[in-house]
Amino acid sequence: MAALATELGQEAFTSLTWLQGLRGALRSRFAAVRVRPVGKAVERPIRAAASAGQGW
Repeated sequence: MAALATELGQEAFTSLTWLQGLRGALRSRFAAVRVRPVGKAVERPIRAAASAGQGW
């Protein structure tokens, strides 16, 4: 995973804060990477996901 994160570069990561607690905010950096299973044929894409715009 460290090699993949290094290969992506800093511009691929987004900072996210998900909880404000007693010790301060919980935050980290995340990157989304599209993957697919190896060795399995994709029979058909899910239409809703295939036609939807990319984003979070």
